Amino acid sequence: MGCRRSPFPHERHQHQTEQALSTQTHIAIVRFTLRFTMPSVEPSIFDDIDEAAEERAWREAEAACANGRVISHEAVTKCLLSWGTHDELAPPTVGS
Repeated sequence: MGCRRSPFPHERHQHQTEQALSTQTHIAIVRFTLRFTMPSVEPSIFDDIDEAAEERAWREAEAACANGRVISHEAVTKCLLSWGTHDELAPPTVGS
């Protein structure tokens, strides 16, 4: 439904009020749904970040890139696009 602009100010106000009520109703429905239908969230292994491990992983990745131990975007794309076809490609290797 498109937004209707009325030349009469009282009609514009009524339309804005209807939109605000609609938005408030939508928010109330979403809150209710989340509160009563979503299971409680269990802690995840991703909740705690090991800063030292993160830093170490970044250093290793940067060193691999600097030494040319990478797989090209084109090789990965070609492989992924072959998934589900009769000519599915093997995973690309470093240097491809």
